[in-house]
Amino acid sequence: METETETETGTGKSCIGLVYPVAVVQDRDIDVPSPERRARAREWVLRQAVDDLSAEIRDLRAQRDAIAEAYEQLRAGAAAPAGAGQAISPPPRQPGSAALLRRAAKGLIRGTLGSVRRLWRVADPAQRFVVDLKPAREPTAALPSITVVVDAVADAGRASDRLAALAAQTAEQLEVAVWNRVRGTLEVQSARGVDVRRAAASSRDEVLSAVTGSYLAMLGEGVSALPTTLFETVQWLLSSEDLAYVRVFAPPVDDDGDPPPQLLLCQRELWQPNGIDLAALAARAARRPVLGKTVGLAGRLDAAVPRLATLNLGSGRLVCRTGRYDVWAGSRSGPVPHQVGPLPTGPDAGNRDRPALLVLAAVPMTGGAADLVAATVRELRNSGRCVVVSTAVDHALGAARALRLERIGATVYELGSALQPEIWGSAVDRIAAGLTPDVVLAVGHDPRLDGAVSGLQAGGARIVALPVGDGPTFAGTDARIVADDLPGRADVPSVEAEQQVPVPAGWILEVVPRGTAAQERQRVRSELGVPEDRRLVVAVTDLVAPGRPEDVVVVADLLRREPGLCFVLVGDGPLAGSVRDLISFLAVDTLHLRRPRHSLAELAAAADLVLDPSSEPVARPLVAAALAAGAPVVTAPGGGAGRLLAETGGGVVVGSIGAPHELAAAVRQVLADGRRPARERALAILARQHEAGSNAIRRALRGAAAASGG
Repeated sequence: METETETETGTGKSCIGLVYPVAVVQDRDIDVPSPERRARAREWVLRQAVDDLSAEIRDLRAQRDAIAEAYEQLRAGAAAPAGAGQAISPPPRQPGSAALLRRAAKGLIRGTLGSVRRLWRVADPAQRFVVDLKPAREPTAALPSITVVVDAVADAGRASDRLAALAAQTAEQLEVAVWNRVRGTLEVQSARGVDVRRAAASSRDEVLSAVTGSYLAMLGEGVSALPTTLFETVQWLLSSEDLAYVRVFAPPVDDDGDPPPQLLLCQRELWQPNGIDLAALAARAARRPVLGKTVGLAGRLDAAVPRLATLNLGSGRLVCRTGRYDVWAGSRSGPVPHQVGPLPTGPDAGNRDRPALLVLAAVPMTGGAADLVAATVRELRNSGRCVVVSTAVDHALGAARALRLERIGATVYELGSALQPEIWGSAVDRIAAGLTPDVVLAVGHDPRLDGAVSGLQAGGARIVALPVGDGPTFAGTDARIVADDLPGRADVPSVEAEQQVPVPAGWILEVVPRGTAAQERQRVRSELGVPEDRRLVVAVTDLVAPGRPEDVVVVADLLRREPGLCFVLVGDGPLAGSVRDLISFLAVDTLHLRRPRHSLAELAAAADLVLDPSSEPVARPLVAAALAAGAPVVTAPGGGAGRLLAETGGGVVVGSIGAPHELAAAVRQVLADGRRPARERALAILARQHEAGSNAIRRALRGAAAASGG
């Protein structure tokens, strides 16, 4: 988490400096700090370690008390008197031996990681720095040029794939140098292969004399598929910050291990054929602090526990701590000032050949919002350009959702894990200048993007709001996408009726699923770990707050005594650890947590009942998939579920969101009476809703004229 501090400038005015977590690189050839400075630093770090430990103890005690209170309430509810003809047994007071072992192992692991974090601070006290970011008002003159060096010998088996991926890049001033060290030849071409020149090069100096990039980049081992905007975003990063090198992890990275970077990029003076010239980097650090950065253009890389990592590709010479910054500071200790500048102005004119849609994702794209954005891209990809700008990827789940849009025809910029928030506005301005969008679909809201959205609206773009959860949206929008739900059941703020565009839940499905063979159904159940003789309740939700995965756990706990009943919760997200802890704490042995491996259609076809507790206000793709597969549904209200179930039958909508007792009672009731939707009728209704949704989304994004004209 970044914090804000006020600092005094030379003019007597205060400005805001942003302090970010950093990692510190210590080269053993650099002189160590003086004993006095080391002693002061050690005292400061020890004091911080004690404060952090005290805060952790307070948090753990508060969590323990809250969980104990919730558990007692749950036990009291489960042990309530049974109704006529119904027996309810309370859960056991003591969890089983397996649950106790799991809980003890988790506690040991967490305690060990916390100890490592605190011991690291004590063991290396003089090398603990922070980077004080001071936003600058003036942008740099131009974007830096980048040369990607491809080793023709080492990459012989992947050279064509790598060159194809580089040719798809959107960055300007990007060139590729294919270097054959054995033959001593170098072929330099633009990323799109327009200009090609050849030269003799058998050494590092000859390569540098033949290429023009101010930064040189090397791809990691086995890397071929790259996000199409990767180098363009890296150019923006280098133009906004003074960095000696950048380590890039293109796919999502969530663990605390040491995977090799997909891309290592450094200033040309520091480039070596096998990595970075560490001696030159250390020499610079002796004079003034030098910053490097680790970014993930498709996922958050900040880890709670410091990680060990090698800097160079395939080299173990240097071991460093990775984080948002790597600080090379020699014998210096204390904060390192660092300016962050806006991006240079983009092109003056855009491409008006085709209509353009800009999707501005200001919050993580999860749940129904992500499915609605994907459906929108599929709907409009043949009639115009679709560009997605994501600034809030804080988990690999959101990153995977954003980059998956590239495969269905969108151009995706993931800015949140590479650029500081102060640069987001100017990055959106640059994208919009080259795209000139006719319509902007604003997913969620971030006040730091208010200026960019206002500028787009002033330039003539139509602004359409898509709410996420209970969060706000940008002010002054031209339309707002809402669920086509029953009157009085839609959980959306009250706005002008003409601004609301209802979208039916059935429109989310990409294709109408076919019938599933018995062998296919059994295969999915087997891969989920469900015995043949069990009744299966499937819940598919992103493990985020609006998905309410904790309700699934509580429902499984309330129905643990139901004979032959098994629950499977399929999902991933930042709350995965919390969900596992809750399952372990309640010792629910009838619930299995699985990562997504199957489509919604496969999961719905394998289920005896589908449970959807989420609080999605706009879309419920799981409900539509279940009805298409002929599976009964129990769902929380909202997202068009009420209208869809009212027309198709075969399901129950409980009275309120966040009511696991109501969900459990509805599950028991639906399984007992054996109701199922009429599949053929459901498919016909979903087909009509798909057509109605297509017209509705076009009306929202392009206006009434586009809806009538296709």
